[in-house]
Amino acid sequence: MIRGLRNACLLLALIAVASVAVGFALQPTVIASPPFTGPNSENAHWQILGVIVHNVDVPYKTQTTLSARDIQIARARFTDLTHSLGNMSGGRLTADVTILEIHTPLTRLSPANATTGTNGYHASSAVVSDLIAEYVDKTDFHHVMTFLRLDIGNPWAGLYNHTLNGVHFSQIFFGAHNCNWHTQTAFPDQVLVHEFLHGLEYESKRAGHTPICIDTHPWQYQFGNGASGRRAFYTAMLSDPDFGFTRAALAR
Repeated sequence: MIRGLRNACLLLALIAVASVAVGFALQPTVIASPPFTGPNSENAHWQILGVIVHNVDVPYKTQTTLSARDIQIARARFTDLTHSLGNMSGGRLTADVTILEIHTPLTRLSPANATTGTNGYHASSAVVSDLIAEYVDKTDFHHVMTFLRLDIGNPWAGLYNHTLNGVHFSQIFFGAHNCNWHTQTAFPDQVLVHEFLHGLEYESKRAGHTPICIDTHPWQYQFGNGASGRRAFYTAMLSDPDFGFTRAALAR
């Protein structure tokens, strides 16, 4: 009896070690898009991989760990995103989010460049691929969105990096330098929507269409200031093909 119990404990320990070595949550969480039954409900559907990187441990640069509150916020914002994309597009575009929590530390970062600015570091697709490339290669995702904490002079709340092995890739940051975007309540997932729209810009260009640049367009003059104006601008980009994104961009 004691020997059998000892063997069972040993087996459980080995399973636990294997789980830590892999570094993935054993059961990724899937947040399905709310159903849409309007005239556009048969249109483009995206699969988003939401990656929550618990730890960053880069020697001589930074060591950060997401708090329980950070993780709660990240999960809530991914849920908000599934609602926002469907609602703001009028059902032209819907999305599911699969949340994957990574416990293996991120051990390297990419320096700033012409795209990311003149200061700081970021977690480019090249370095995040160390942790998730194998998982992405085995699944069918269209956009990978990564949450992590960086406190080393990075001024951005989010950053789009084009592709990870052919899949759109963006980063969402917790940190002292990114305006505390996660404390806003009027449009709490605006950073996620913004980075997702950068992926649609890329798809528009691939389809031969030059879209409005969401970073430079003076949307305040047409839609108003603050979170409500930004939401109205993004809604127009997603819902009106004459103003914003065409069907070709939404369909990838």
